[in-house]
Amino acid sequence: VIYKVKPEFTVDAAIIGYTVRTEDPNAVRSLLFGLTREDGGTQIVGHCGNVGSEQERRDLLGLLEPLKCMSAFRCPRTG
Repeated sequence: VIYKVKPEFTVDAAIIGYTVRTEDPNAVRSLLFGLTREDGGTQIVGHCGNVGSEQERRDLLGLLEPLKCMSAFRCPRTG
């Protein structure tokens, strides 16, 4: 028997962007996460598309939509 041991750590990241699903515009497709730096800027830490169930995706969009603001920010999706 072989066991693989991996470290676990947590990070308090902010959702700084999101996309909606083309097949369901009432649900989140992916999230963009960032950390606040000491200088007040934001450091992007990555994307995540593994959001949860269909209902969780809709609920999350309901929470995020009222918080959206105008931005000229662009982040290319890689991978």
